[in-house]
Amino acid sequence: MIFFIDYIMANCCTGHYNYQPVSILPLPDAMMKMIQAFLLPLALIFAAIAVFDLGARYGAANTRSVALTSQLNHFVQLYQQIGPQADAQSLANLALVIDNHVMTAALQRDAWHLRFKQEPKASLDDALAHALLLRGEALMLRLNAPQTPTTGGEAVAASLSPARLAEIRNAVERAQADLITRKTPPELPVTAMP
Repeated sequence: MIFFIDYIMANCCTGHYNYQPVSILPLPDAMMKMIQAFLLPLALIFAAIAVFDLGARYGAANTRSVALTSQLNHFVQLYQQIGPQADAQSLANLALVIDNHVMTAALQRDAWHLRFKQEPKASLDDALAHALLLRGEALMLRLNAPQTPTTGGEAVAASLSPARLAEIRNAVERAQADLITRKTPPELPVTAMP
């Protein structure tokens, strides 16, 4: 840009066309060496920040998946234990909590940081498979429910953008396809008929 302005100014002001582009601010050799000496440490600092960021994301993703696994297991066990004795409102609230954890876990299992370590991903997949066996069909009905004022807290579409809702729906469908076909439901004990 500077050379272009110099070229125009030279042609307009002097009237001759044998113009050699000249920089407005010529840098001496000492200045160039100082800039080069400054750029290497700056590049190393940015590289260290990138490595630190990658490590922080990797550790946070693994820690989050372990926390999600324990929370999901806790709420699913609670849902199974109090299911017969609980009133309808308490059971519905617990089901909403489980559904939210299942949606979060389905999104979390697609995080690329989990591909480096197998234990957190495997434990998250096991907990998610168990929760999907318990609440998978009801969750898909809830995700596909139309947005109406009468559904209240039942419809997820009321609080999310269509793009985010589609992302969650796809993640849950992928998790069901990957995990439910792999995990069989627990076998019930066979009792003899009298």
